[in-house]
Amino acid sequence: MNRHADISIDPGYIDLLLHLDGAITADIAKRLASLQGITLPSRDDDELRSMLSVPSDCTSLNDFLLCFALPDSLMQTKEGLRLRKNTVIWNRPSGLQVSRKSFF
Repeated sequence: MNRHADISIDPGYIDLLLHLDGAITADIAKRLASLQGITLPSRDDDELRSMLSVPSDCTSLNDFLLCFALPDSLMQTKEGLRLRKNTVIWNRPSGLQVSRKSFF
């Protein structure tokens, strides 16, 4: 028996999941660091983008997870998390609704 058979999906909506630590740009990293008094390993946008991105030659989960070290370090305080959440809301496309679901 299909336990999902009675679920109807409204075609006008789509559910998206965004990981806050995986959606940090160089500009957002600079802003988070500045507001929390954190020194970034670089102020150069290209170097920051490289640190925030999975390399194209990534071959292991450990290498993949390295790109989350910097964003995670910027979201260790209540203020850092609040600012990051708010930047997602402020920078969303117009008309996109945001659900307040948090998973911890």
